[in-house]
Amino acid sequence: MTIILHVEDDLTIASTVARLLKRTLPEVRVIHTLTVDAAITALGICQVQLVLSDYKVFGSKTGADLLEHVQAMRNPPPFVFLSSDERCADRSVPWLQKPASATAIRDAVLVAIDPPKVVVDIPFDDIAEVA
Repeated sequence: MTIILHVEDDLTIASTVARLLKRTLPEVRVIHTLTVDAAITALGICQVQLVLSDYKVFGSKTGADLLEHVQAMRNPPPFVFLSSDERCADRSVPWLQKPASATAIRDAVLVAIDPPKVVVDIPFDDIAEVA
């Protein structure tokens, strides 16, 4: 089972995203928190495969603070911002600008939890013949 940590202080958005993910990706479990501090606690308890976070949420910490925490982890899960805050553009992670379509959210989640494999084309004349 894939666990997604969703950090969002707007309960309507949180429930909409959770329903969308559960409907389109049945193997996904969504854990929702309202604050960065609660998200950090959840990261210490659960094996999270993706963090999906708004930038500005309840409390004194922002999504940027959460991103720093996640990036400092030994095996950090992928991180995606789902936010209307322009400061997300200054970060080194994917950003879905609100309002994002259901398809865009689903696709971003799929890419984050199962990134495309890189295929390297090697020209045949570069391959040594095996005797």
